[in-house]
Amino acid sequence: MGVRVHGDRGEEPDDGADADGKGEPGGPGRQRDQQGEQRDERCSRDDGRHEGDLHDPPVVDPLWIRSLDAGRHVRGLPPVHLAPTGFALAPELVRPRECDEPGMTSVRDLQSKCGEEPITMLTAYDAVTAELADAAGVDVLLVGDSMGNAVLGYDSTLPVTVDEVAARTGAVARGAEEALVVADMPFLSFGHDLAEGVENAGRMLKEEGANAVKIESGSHTIELTERLTEMGVPVVAHVGLTPQSVNQTGYVQQGHDPDEAREIFDLAVAHEEAGAFACVLEHIPANLAAQITDDLAIPTIGIGAGPDCDGQVLVYTDAVGLSDWTPPFAESFGDVRPAMAEAMAAFVAAVEDGEFPSEEHSHVADELDDIY
Repeated sequence: MGVRVHGDRGEEPDDGADADGKGEPGGPGRQRDQQGEQRDERCSRDDGRHEGDLHDPPVVDPLWIRSLDAGRHVRGLPPVHLAPTGFALAPELVRPRECDEPGMTSVRDLQSKCGEEPITMLTAYDAVTAELADAAGVDVLLVGDSMGNAVLGYDSTLPVTVDEVAARTGAVARGAEEALVVADMPFLSFGHDLAEGVENAGRMLKEEGANAVKIESGSHTIELTERLTEMGVPVVAHVGLTPQSVNQTGYVQQGHDPDEAREIFDLAVAHEEAGAFACVLEHIPANLAAQITDDLAIPTIGIGAGPDCDGQVLVYTDAVGLSDWTPPFAESFGDVRPAMAEAMAAFVAAVEDGEFPSEEHSHVADELDDIY
């Protein structure tokens, strides 16, 4: 017996596919162009919103919410492609910009990609990484609580604090010129008190320069999503595997039985209705992710959720090959870890052998020769 979570909301389990086969869940190999008119209708349907409105009811338009960065400097001007260290980026790493291209990605830009072209998202935790990812053309930089495992040395995301996320969100916002910056709300920074959740999320935009926040979603975050949306704080929902619930769920795939699948589906729908502008789908069956994607009018961003989402996200240390372990649903597109290890070992050897610093790295002031 299968569960049909695709189609009209609230639909009961069905024993099989419709006569035309449309009830059959999509497989992980289904191509985006096979979705055709169904996906076009999903992203363009009239759900009571009007052109220019991001939510119903319309709220403060976050289109230019990053017109000032955390240092209160005007953003959105054509970027000079210098890394924060001052070194120019290689031309092949810099995405060409058309003269009429806007200076930064907005919430509306992402929504316009829904069903049209894939959305790319990477995590970033510092200005240098943000600059490189931004120049490569990444649409969204997520300052994830994955920093706990990836760069802070924790065993999980649970110890990550609001201050740690805030500091690194500010760094990423300063390093990015065009990408949308999304701050991940850490464990227990929301959910137990509505006012405190609003304050913590608002801090990421008001003080650190983020464009939006991401919240690991449950029934307890629907009201918070609605309140933040009403106050002009764009929200990315997150359903499926939610690492902040690791003590309850572990790190295993979620949603492979009908009841679990329906719960994940309903949570995604509820957060869209509460005002979320996008939804992360993590480590769920590809056919469940495809059905959620088909039903929602907002973009879905998958990680371990198959190819049919509107976009994909990876932890950057996995993507570039810096991690010492990569989850089975991720892929390394580089081999940075051994290159860094080799460079560091070469530095140690050069110092120990007396080869560094050499005369070319040193400056001698002749007038100081006789001070003793």
